[in-house]
Amino acid sequence: FDLFNTGQPVTGTGRDPNTGFSVAIFSTSRGNSKLNPEESTTKSLGFVYTPGWLDGLSVSLDWYDIEIKGAISSYNVQTTIAQCAAGNQIFCANLVFGGANGALSEVFSQPVNADTAGTSGFDLAMDYKTFVGPGALNINVMGNYMDEQYIESLGARYDYAGAIGRDSRYAGAPKLTGQASVSYVQGGWSASAVGRVVGASKLVYQWGPTDVDNNDVP
Repeated sequence: FDLFNTGQPVTGTGRDPNTGFSVAIFSTSRGNSKLNPEESTTKSLGFVYTPGWLDGLSVSLDWYDIEIKGAISSYNVQTTIAQCAAGNQIFCANLVFGGANGALSEVFSQPVNADTAGTSGFDLAMDYKTFVGPGALNINVMGNYMDEQYIESLGARYDYAGAIGRDSRYAGAPKLTGQASVSYVQGGWSASAVGRVVGASKLVYQWGPTDVDNNDVP
């Protein structure tokens, strides 16, 4: 759809970036067959610890950093015109100057490879298996701490790690999540218990005391 949607032109007005005058234009929201695949760079570092002093225990900790260059985003007609006027050639390719005396005549609102997105954090995992009485005891703990989650769009950076409110420009996720489970297996039966942890969050990352009385989500 992002590649081959032809769209339907509608009439409107826009400010010609060459003259500064408002002119009648066609605007078309369509796909972009010249989109490039998003490319990401992933960095990671981790270790696994299996102590000799406690059989059955394994602990791993991993750090990750993922960045996507040329992330795909769509912008409206006025933003497209303004970005071309500012010299952003990615957006100038979406303007047609076919009017009288080379005036702006049509603007395509289409997805472009204009943004950068990224996330980083830590993953923790622990497994412990041992025999207790006639059965086997299994303990598993998994957790994630997301240090960053962001989008850089049109020269501005938006951090939204831990921002889960509907007013947030981008939907984030709690910074801290985890799960622990304990199971006991004997013969043909088993019993287990599972607990989950979700850390505190915010409605909107950028909000402060002047924006809302309480920005915290317990």
